[in-house]
Amino acid sequence: MSQRLSKKQLEELNASLFDAVGRGDAKAIKLALAQGADVNAKEGFGWTPLMSASFLGLALVVNRLLDAGAQANSKARDGSTALMMAALGGHEAIAKALLDRGADPDERDKHDYSPITIVAESGCAPIARLLIAAKAKLFYENKETKKKPADIARDFGRMEVLALLEEHELRQEAKIGQSQPPQRMPSRAFGMAR
Repeated sequence: MSQRLSKKQLEELNASLFDAVGRGDAKAIKLALAQGADVNAKEGFGWTPLMSASFLGLALVVNRLLDAGAQANSKARDGSTALMMAALGGHEAIAKALLDRGADPDERDKHDYSPITIVAESGCAPIARLLIAAKAKLFYENKETKKKPADIARDFGRMEVLALLEEHELRQEAKIGQSQPPQRMPSRAFGMAR
């Protein structure tokens, strides 16, 4: 845009952008952005258009917003991110798009929840696989609940996610075991003198 927008004009354009995202209206989104709406604008709870689209499961809108410069790691007031919104809704294609565009799989909200914790609770195994592939930290203990993602999956009966987490943990332990030289027992342990 060649002319500078007033604060009121920008607020109106941003409101139009949020409205268009809520409707999944690609033409209206494109128009609002072309007129100067801020792709990273935040509404009252600190949500961005990308967070809204991620929560609603609007994959095409998410990609359009990312192409327009939406920040994949922007945080709402409660610390949640677009990736957390996608994880909450079980939107695999959106989670993949966000991870491909640099979303941090280890971001935590103000309750110390990360995307893998959310998936452990919701039970979305395809997103759990994506997060494992993205090398998300799977074994941290939540500061509020004092539970690891596997504990949460077990508590909520999310057996497929639990199996994925346990399988990954076993693979990690096997790798660690292979990378360390075998421990040599002192010869006196077997009654032999050196």
